[in-house]
Amino acid sequence: DLIHILENLYRNSIENLITNSIPCPFVKIKLVDNHEHLEILISDNGTGLDKNDFEELTAYAFSKSNAKNLSGLGLKLIRRLTELNGGKLELLPKTKGQKGASFRVTFAYEASANIAKPIAFQAPGGEETRL
Repeated sequence: DLIHILENLYRNSIENLITNSIPCPFVKIKLVDNHEHLEILISDNGTGLDKNDFEELTAYAFSKSNAKNLSGLGLKLIRRLTELNGGKLELLPKTKGQKGASFRVTFAYEASANIAKPIAFQAPGGEETRL
């Protein structure tokens, strides 16, 4: 699940950067181990997201605005996977002059131990790869 969470956060940022033709785009991912929690911090210089939009996009129910084009499914999935594994997804407040959005996903060590197990997948050539 940790791989899915990281992949979806990264994909959301990349899609926003491409869709909005952001000049000099970047996505920054940082893992922080503070001996009590595992934190994943991800930020980009895209169009950003305000708190109300974040709450709507991560709500479990569809709203009329996102049901038409199915936008926000990535953040719903990230939130659901995070919470199923005992974690928390947050939109971080913008700092002065900051563009884009910054998210923090936090797992207590008990929860992160459950999601940090090796993952195997079938490669196109038929070989199994372990992460």
